[in-house]
Amino acid sequence: MNKLFISTLKAIILVFTLFLLSSNTIGQISISPNGTFGVCPGSQSNGAGFIYTADLIDNYYYDWTVTNGVILNGTIQQDGTSTFSGGNIINVTWNNTTQDGSIKVRATSYSDNKQYLEKKVFYHILSINGVTPGEITGPPAVPFNAGSLTYSCPKLVYPNLGSGDATTLSVDTYKWLIPQGWTLNGQVSDGTTPFTGLTNAISVVPNPTGSGAIKVWGHSNCGGGYDSNPRSLTITRVFPSNLAIAASTSNSSVQGDKRPITVSVPNWSYAQYSWTKPATWQWQGGNTSATAAVIPDGCTGGNVSCQITIPATNQSTTNTRNYANPVTYPASAIPYISGSSLICSSSTPFTTINLPAFASSVTWNQSGNLISTSGQSTNSYYLRSNGSGNGWVSASFNSGCGDVPVPTAYYVTVGSPVPGAIAIEFDAPPRRFTATIDGVATANTYKWYLDGVLKYTTPSTSVIFQRQLNNCGHVYYVDVVEENACGVSSISHTETVEDPCYYGFTISPNPASDNITLTIGSADNASSMISSPTGTKTLTSKYISTKAYTIRVLDSFGALKVTLNRSGETVTLPVENLDNGIYVVEITDGKNVYRQQLVIKH
Repeated sequence: MNKLFISTLKAIILVFTLFLLSSNTIGQISISPNGTFGVCPGSQSNGAGFIYTADLIDNYYYDWTVTNGVILNGTIQQDGTSTFSGGNIINVTWNNTTQDGSIKVRATSYSDNKQYLEKKVFYHILSINGVTPGEITGPPAVPFNAGSLTYSCPKLVYPNLGSGDATTLSVDTYKWLIPQGWTLNGQVSDGTTPFTGLTNAISVVPNPTGSGAIKVWGHSNCGGGYDSNPRSLTITRVFPSNLAIAASTSNSSVQGDKRPITVSVPNWSYAQYSWTKPATWQWQGGNTSATAAVIPDGCTGGNVSCQITIPATNQSTTNTRNYANPVTYPASAIPYISGSSLICSSSTPFTTINLPAFASSVTWNQSGNLISTSGQSTNSYYLRSNGSGNGWVSASFNSGCGDVPVPTAYYVTVGSPVPGAIAIEFDAPPRRFTATIDGVATANTYKWYLDGVLKYTTPSTSVIFQRQLNNCGHVYYVDVVEENACGVSSISHTETVEDPCYYGFTISPNPASDNITLTIGSADNASSMISSPTGTKTLTSKYISTKAYTIRVLDSFGALKVTLNRSGETVTLPVENLDNGIYVVEITDGKNVYRQQLVIKH
């Protein structure tokens, strides 16, 4: 058994030895630092490289290979790698690249060149070589009179971080270049030298006219210190949006007004000004500064303009203020005509309100149903009626440059009212009809007549008349007269006819106390007399559709007592719950409506 154990042990040792001789992964050797954190490109601040150490094993020598880096005192191969043979410590400077670097070490036994240990470690190089910061935010178009402005860019994060680094690890500082003459932190830029040691946001004060570009670089203090590529924002200079011409008066019309007007724009020491005006106006002083005074001629409108030029940028802009020839008015002082809304046979005065101070005379005009009694060319005009109906009064005034109309005519009622047509609506409410007329504003009383009898004296333009039941084809004669302070109108007359007696159904018994039977659609109960085109009377028949119809019973006040939907030619309807009195039975099939009187007597 001891022989078997010894043989097994020898086999295990042999297999393990062969494994060690053939494996590229060395479990007993390591490299420090191990690549968890990113490494800086270049050398340290003292000029030395970065130290990397492999485990020290007696009687072993070491072969080192570095990619994207240089071993100090090592050898540079044609493929760009750096190699070194010797001890377990090397001194490395990493290339300024965003690609990974690596270190590979092989420890080989002096006694047996075939026995070696090997390790390779990858390193993330914290480089910003070829990297450009994000877009610069801030106004690219800067007004000539701009104050302090802020520009910024996103923080520049290293693109190749180690697994142990924060995902937001960014460069240490930023360099900014601003246009010549601009100020940053109290220092004036020469336009070529960047400001260093700044954050990713700056506040600057532009000079009045300087333009060009704003640039930013990310700067890393890692290793020997490196800059990223620059990000640039082109700066142009523009005129501000608030260059409207200010004036000493807000009146945009100059008709009849010769008062001097002072106009102005912002006053900039670096700008040149040139004003223009209508040809017939006069300057009061010069017209080449930010402020000018101009005198209108009182009749001619036109434009007052100012051209502003910035010689340093060869830019100019023109702003214009228009002064109209037609008279315009502020909302609180628009001229208007004042007077009575009703003109009778006696003289009635009219005047104009809010006339401009330069108005010299007033010309009046009126509709044909009015006659002037006095006051033409003055501000007090008298009129009387010359008929009836609607009328109007208008006026214009002389501005010194011609007649100017008062903006709105004045509308009046002349004489006694002129009534309109009467409109009739049946069954509104049931068993009655409504008569309506368009009222006249000045009317105070309406007298309504039915069949020649005065029924109402009222201020209302609408009245209700009772209908005559079972008086088929009755003609109603409706008349109305209107009264106002001037007198009584003519008569407005209309005639309306009660529907012909199209019964369409019979009621049995009638009077009734318990039940009634309605018979639908018989030619005998649907007959009626209508006029033919030749004027003769012809017997005709109408029918309610027996497929579906609605029955309603209403009392003498039009209140609904019974409603139900039925079909067929006969219907039995209980009425024992109805009080004694007169009712209306109504049947409709959606197209035809028929009504008959029902008497309930218990």
